[in-house]
Amino acid sequence: MASRRDQLHSYQFMVQRVVSALVFRKTDPDQSPFRRAGGAVFASVMVAVLALAVVGVIGFITGGPADPEAAKQYIIVEKETGARYVLIDGVLHPVLNTASGALIVGKAETLSRSGNSLAQYPRGATVGIPNAPDSIPPADRLLKDGWALCSRPGDGGPTSVLYAGSQPAQGVPLAAGQALTAVFHKGQADEKWWLITDGHRYGLAKELVDAVGGSISDPAMSFTAEAAWINSIPEGAPVSVPPVENAGQPSQAISGAKIGAMFADATGKRYVVLADGWSEITPLQALLLQAKNPGATMGQVASGPAIGARSATSLFPTGTEGAPVLSLPPTFVPVGATGTACAIYTDHKGVPGILADATIPATSGIKTTETNANGGDLVNEVVIEPGHAVLVESMTGAEGSGTVLFVNEMGVAYGFTDRAFIASFGYTEKDIVKLPATVTGRLPTGPALDPVKAKENAIMKAK
Repeated sequence: MASRRDQLHSYQFMVQRVVSALVFRKTDPDQSPFRRAGGAVFASVMVAVLALAVVGVIGFITGGPADPEAAKQYIIVEKETGARYVLIDGVLHPVLNTASGALIVGKAETLSRSGNSLAQYPRGATVGIPNAPDSIPPADRLLKDGWALCSRPGDGGPTSVLYAGSQPAQGVPLAAGQALTAVFHKGQADEKWWLITDGHRYGLAKELVDAVGGSISDPAMSFTAEAAWINSIPEGAPVSVPPVENAGQPSQAISGAKIGAMFADATGKRYVVLADGWSEITPLQALLLQAKNPGATMGQVASGPAIGARSATSLFPTGTEGAPVLSLPPTFVPVGATGTACAIYTDHKGVPGILADATIPATSGIKTTETNANGGDLVNEVVIEPGHAVLVESMTGAEGSGTVLFVNEMGVAYGFTDRAFIASFGYTEKDIVKLPATVTGRLPTGPALDPVKAKENAIMKAK
């Protein structure tokens, strides 16, 4: 008895003979009627797949048509020439630099397209901000360390070097109460002396250097500093001899006491007798008065009121905003064999740590001009790691907000007119470091970064 398999094969054989009879008019042809048709279909499918693949590869290599909606979100780069464009209202505008393009389209990403694919767009005038930066590093290449501003000696005078976003300097940190003596020469006959201590600078006359514990005669105890280095350090009230008039004459208010006589109490406070009474002074002021009047003595009293009436005139210094009163004589230290001193800034409060006998890399930085447009002293050299940048907020005080600056690898600072525009460069608030304007202001500056300015006709602006 035939199995089901035998019955199926018998049925298939019968159907094949019927189809062959209809197609070839033969019940038993030499080959299957659909063998050639199946091969033709397979070959056609393979040719179509290959054709699509070739078209895709060509489109990838040469750049396909630039979709307007997609293209207007990028800085468009022409493959053949490297020319940059931005699409504004359907018009293709050449753009001067990457920064301008990023401000216009909202991001610093590029879209590469062939010249043929860009031929569909009408051309417009060149736009952009002249001299805006061309290199915009990604956020992971922004430097976020503190800055080091150093003054090093040289044959032609001192040189200031600013290390933006890095602190390569090695040296001896000044402890609390330690001081350096720095001199700044503005000209052959014009010099100014400074006492550098506790992150502040205090001006003083040359003849007072020895009086406060320094040494004019010892070259190791003072160094010549560059202007930008000096001016970056917050300034306190100058050190000066208290004005005591008619010293040596009897006081009208304190019986038996002479004007200029000094006293100290058990707590360490110092007092000086004036014509109409006594005034409290600092230990440093007492030292200066003794230096001016070598014969002056220091008496002992229980307290100020025990001397007698208080003077209407107070000689006690009040200090300046942001700088403490220098009340105690500092301990002077030599600048060291290198003759180099560095100020290290790690936050926006503006009070640096000071390094004496500092060692810095021998490589030179990028040279700058001597002053900026506002007449402020610029550093002589700027050093930034190649391929990197700094996003820094320039602070004029401990509170509030300041101008956000983009400092490129050439050491030029570009200010954003609105901090929100940092998003155009791919940055966020967490990428910003804050530093005092007394330091960031030592950098050369470029044009302001603003989307409205970026869209303006660059050729018309240049005329």
